[in-house]
Amino acid sequence: MTTTIPRQVVNARRIAGVLLVLSALGTVIVLVVLAAWWATQSPSVTGVAGTPSNTPTTTVPRPQQSVPPQPVSAEVALQQQVEGDRPQVDALVDSWVPQLSAKAVGLEADGIVYGYGEILHHFNSLRARYPQALLLRSDDYVNYALKGYWVTVMPIEFSSGESANSWCDGEGIDPDNCYAKLLLHTGGPDGTTLPRK
Repeated sequence: MTTTIPRQVVNARRIAGVLLVLSALGTVIVLVVLAAWWATQSPSVTGVAGTPSNTPTTTVPRPQQSVPPQPVSAEVALQQQVEGDRPQVDALVDSWVPQLSAKAVGLEADGIVYGYGEILHHFNSLRARYPQALLLRSDDYVNYALKGYWVTVMPIEFSSGESANSWCDGEGIDPDNCYAKLLLHTGGPDGTTLPRK
């Protein structure tokens, strides 16, 4: 005996099947849309093929690299030293001071022909022994008859040339490399040098 399923039940089952398919299809569509939205919100991720997503990434700024200072020429270094020492040298004007060196470009002394590099090296060697030593240009002071010299002096004021020379004696520096000099802005070179004997 065959049981006949009422037509209404068949129709209800068909509708339920269609609804189930539509529901599954809707779920898939929603999942695809959510996945696409999620991909645009998440940080950059490398895909299977190794291609980064189009999502903008946050980059950490690189620290700025400092450019090392370029070495200056010996002539510029000497001039900078003179400019830096000028206020202290000017404070010695009208006083006797021990002069440790006077070098000009082209001067030959002690087997050395002096250029800017040699003059700078000589000044630095004096500065290593006497850190207070100052550098001046003979062009800036009237007590120097010869111009173009880079002169190293000690910033010790004396009221007489003899006292300045006594300082040189006490330091054990030979007479050719340390003697008394009177620094002036006015007047002339006469009587401004007292050699040591």
